[in-house]
Amino acid sequence: MTFQHRILSFPAVETPIDLLNVKDGVILLGSCFSENIGSRLQRFYHPVIVNPLGIAFDPVSLLKHLKQAFSEAEEDTIFERDGIYLSWQHHSSLYAVSKEALKQKIKEASNVLKKSVLEARLIVITLGTAYHYVLKKNQLSVANCHKMPSDIFEKRLLAPKDVEGILEEVLALIAYWNKNASVILTVSPVKHLRDGMVQNIRSKAHLLAAVHAVVDRHNHVFYFPSYEIITDVLRNYEYYEDDMAHPTQKAIDVVFEYFVNTWFSEDTKKCFERIDQFLKNLNHHIRMPEAESARKWFMHLKNEKENLQKELNLELNNADEERWKKLEALFERQ
Repeated sequence: MTFQHRILSFPAVETPIDLLNVKDGVILLGSCFSENIGSRLQRFYHPVIVNPLGIAFDPVSLLKHLKQAFSEAEEDTIFERDGIYLSWQHHSSLYAVSKEALKQKIKEASNVLKKSVLEARLIVITLGTAYHYVLKKNQLSVANCHKMPSDIFEKRLLAPKDVEGILEEVLALIAYWNKNASVILTVSPVKHLRDGMVQNIRSKAHLLAAVHAVVDRHNHVFYFPSYEIITDVLRNYEYYEDDMAHPTQKAIDVVFEYFVNTWFSEDTKKCFERIDQFLKNLNHHIRMPEAESARKWFMHLKNEKENLQKELNLELNNADEERWKKLEALFERQ
């Protein structure tokens, strides 16, 4: 199957000389597209952290998350709605039934982000929009409007120079705490159609102009063309969901495969392939476990599991471990 327009090829990607190995930590921050790529890395059991403080669509919110992780100061951003406590600077996935409980959750998530930045070999930042919102009453910038009435917010469009300045702050903070980390900047292909079609394209243009200007100034900062692969290489609306805004799983798979092929070492890719095959076998439905061929298949799979544990220190997550126990029990009964 060909995942591209006949007149276009995948854009070249610049990377460091030393590509990522199986133990190199990766952090993905920013828009929901980071979560899509991050979940696939997690599926391969790669050491990866994805948005500990929740999705951040705009550069302002992303910078605030990083500053929060490395600061002892607390800003009061918590409010109550229908008996649930939320924070203006965090996604609704971070909530609690009391203010103190939410503050503790945010503190724990901040510590995860801090530790991850200190240890990461690669930090991937995906920007979703150049628009951001502030509360009219106190000019507090918000990462999520939490479905509150639109008239309490002021919507602002960041100019390319504004985005550049924010990204330089982000990079300076990262470099101060981890001088060895490489950084990827990318722009999400998810369309923010609620802003309007013209406004969405204008927003993406501001992000792209700023990102490329910043990448050109830093040797350890690289651009990854997520936006271009979806919008220009794949190019067709069959690669978007019914809302015409979010890429399909097939489209995300193409971006992820290209990301792995360009940023990970050959040995790491071979490990991913082994893990992928193991997981496919783990989820395979056994019709006749009594058959000798089925038992041989299971023993081969058990041997591969032990090898992966020994060679990669791989420990199955709860869902995969449960599947393994059921499969093991099926053959133990024979």
